[in-house]
Amino acid sequence: MLETPFALTGTHNLAKATAKGSTVVLFVASANDKQWQASEKTLKAILDSFQI
Repeated sequence: MLETPFALTGTHNLAKATAKGSTVVLFVASANDKQWQASEKTLKAILDSFQI
């Protein structure tokens, strides 16, 4: 479950966190049910490319 009190998210969420020193960065990709089938592969590729 992804808690985002100030952001809207879809029903499908992908998240990746990375840390360097005292900094933590969270990358989140989200899609609703209509978007998921067409965008799942692309969103996963984008998420996998995220690094610091």
